[in-house]
Amino acid sequence: MKLFTVSLATVFAPMLVVHAKPTHQFDHFFPGWNERVQVILRDNCSEVYAEYLTGHVNDTLGAQSLVNPLIDCVLEVFPESRKAELATGALVLGLIPTILQTIGSSTAETALVGLRRPLLGFLISAGSPAVSMMKTSDFARSITDFVEGGEPRELGIDALRWSRGRVKWAFLIALLEYVVVGGAVANVLHLAWELGYHAVAIFAPDTIFGVPLWTLGASLIHLAGCLALWVRVRIQLVDTRNREDYNARTKPLNTWIPAQFIPSVFHPSMTLELRRDNGSTFWFYVLTWVISIGILAQVAFGTLVLSGLLFFSLVDCLIIVGRYTLSAVVCRAVVRLELSGMMAAMASVKAASIAEYSGGGNVSAAAFNPPNTQTSKGPDDVVITLAIRTPLCKGHKGGFKDTSLEYIMYSILKATRERMGFSPELVEDICMGNVSDGKAAYKARAAALAAGFPNTTGASSVNRFCSSGLKATADIAHAIAAGSIEVGIAAGAESMTVGGDRLEAPFDEDVLKHSQEARDCMEAMGWTSENVARDFGLTREVLDEYAAESFRRAEEAQKAGWFDDEIVPVITKVKGPDGDLKTVTLTKDEGIRPGTTAAGLGKIRAAFPQWGLMTTGGNASQVTDGASAVVIMKRSKAIELGLPILAKYVGSTIAGLPPRIMGIGPTVAIPKLLQQHNLSLNDIDVIEVNEAFATMAVYTRDFLGLDWNKMNPRGGAIALGHPLGTTGARQIVTGLSECRRTKKKILLTSMCIGTGMGMAGLFVNEQ
Repeated sequence: MKLFTVSLATVFAPMLVVHAKPTHQFDHFFPGWNERVQVILRDNCSEVYAEYLTGHVNDTLGAQSLVNPLIDCVLEVFPESRKAELATGALVLGLIPTILQTIGSSTAETALVGLRRPLLGFLISAGSPAVSMMKTSDFARSITDFVEGGEPRELGIDALRWSRGRVKWAFLIALLEYVVVGGAVANVLHLAWELGYHAVAIFAPDTIFGVPLWTLGASLIHLAGCLALWVRVRIQLVDTRNREDYNARTKPLNTWIPAQFIPSVFHPSMTLELRRDNGSTFWFYVLTWVISIGILAQVAFGTLVLSGLLFFSLVDCLIIVGRYTLSAVVCRAVVRLELSGMMAAMASVKAASIAEYSGGGNVSAAAFNPPNTQTSKGPDDVVITLAIRTPLCKGHKGGFKDTSLEYIMYSILKATRERMGFSPELVEDICMGNVSDGKAAYKARAAALAAGFPNTTGASSVNRFCSSGLKATADIAHAIAAGSIEVGIAAGAESMTVGGDRLEAPFDEDVLKHSQEARDCMEAMGWTSENVARDFGLTREVLDEYAAESFRRAEEAQKAGWFDDEIVPVITKVKGPDGDLKTVTLTKDEGIRPGTTAAGLGKIRAAFPQWGLMTTGGNASQVTDGASAVVIMKRSKAIELGLPILAKYVGSTIAGLPPRIMGIGPTVAIPKLLQQHNLSLNDIDVIEVNEAFATMAVYTRDFLGLDWNKMNPRGGAIALGHPLGTTGARQIVTGLSECRRTKKKILLTSMCIGTGMGMAGLFVNEQ
């Protein structure tokens, strides 16, 4: 919903007719209804009307005291049904501001259209009573596009070239836009003139003082509504690098009007995004209806000018509302058409900017000559000798719904100890990835001891959101490479049933005020997914098609038994409908939905309608519980112990990008890792990209040019689930299992990370 401004014709029309002196007082475009009023004045109220006209001629201001007797006389003749119709008509007129503000274009959107077509932008503002005409040139020079590390970057008009303008029928499209908007303008002007004429002429045909006085009061009411919109547009021109000025201008507005009430296709880059927990919604609607009720009161009890509106029939009022609504809809459609072309141009500009982070986007095969060092073998290589995971169970309703996080940790560590093939006393450190539990370090240590590891084995937890499992792997691998330890276990465990990913308390405003990107770190993950979809022009159909394929691949892998060698059974207890705990053995992933199709996914409602309509429960990762683990040591140690070597750990890297589009983190991490190791995408055999959302997976695939046959061949987190701290290690387990099955060599894993990061890991299969 847009900021509320009152742009009724009753506010502006009197200005157009201050000096109007019509000879036929009732000659307007509602003749049927007004004829009745004329008959009443002639037959029943002639003396009162004559007295009013005499008083008006002698003393314009004094004659206002005669308005109420005249109205009372007319109403006495009206039957009760007619009076009810009058009141209903007045109510309908009072709804005009809310209707126009809900469906009309915003001032910011109209100003953007004016960048390319100044005349069209001006006409749209004239034909859209919801638009502040004087502010449609505020973006005349450039706009601020927040895409580079918190520093605003200026995009000139050339950057917003209109992609549709290059089609064959561009001229006819533009001509049609001007025609329909011109018609809307003519409609609004005609309404304003007739309404103003009727309101003034019916009781005060010769007034020159009453109208200006009323106009002054009505304009003050209008300005009260317009002020918030004016301030909101002015915010776009503030230098965000001057944080003192930025916060001084935005803080008062933040208290009253959240930015999400401005529907705009450029919402992320053209409006200030406020914290989603701003508690101003209630008071915003209160302010809206106070202004509407004020208009109704003026109509019902009103003044010299508005008293004439008492005599609009319900049909007349519906016609007025319909005509205003039609004009707003026409202008809105033209605005959306113009901005859709500009959106494509904006997406290309942002893609180019992101390419700067990722070293140019697609890492071509010709860019590097892959060396032999990645596949060479040496005694100091860091290798993986075991990679296992638990089944992934649905959060809140699956096999782990009544299982504690520490028991899940215990289960994976116990299975690791039983399968690793050497004494647990050789394990020097265990690092457990976990996101949702602040006591994860306590639980990891207790679980390790309970699983049979000695008290000489260290334990810790690590949290880097969705990459925690890979981060744990890297930490153990680097400690081994540095000689700090010889043998370690990297694991990840998550109970999203109990924890999940949510902020327990708002951030300190004294921290957030220093950086818009710091504030962006508070954006919910669903919000960032919608940002990616909007910024890069992703469609719901493409996202659902991707998600359906993820489900299909996972279903195929499960039916073929491809997951069996990576999953270890877990015995736990589940509470049944009767409340009793029953012992069960979990062996299968629960999130896979056989027979899922894109058409079926297309019927699912948006999960985050407050931010966008692209992300759903069907094309996003599932809330899931589960754990995974890998055993790591030097090659020389593995040979000494006679252990099978599954893979060589080559390396990993971390990269950052704007928090509000955190989902595209793999597009900056993958090229960085490949360049560090002198590889190209053609050298990679299996690619595991975490499907936090289909938005980020599709963009990563298309932007980097990933071979979809290599990417997530067994499906991803959309189908399997995404236990936050587990996924980074789970990808290694699944990827190595796929490499073993297909005899592939090089595995690449990657994921996006909340708050704006991406991580990637590189492994060489030796099975």
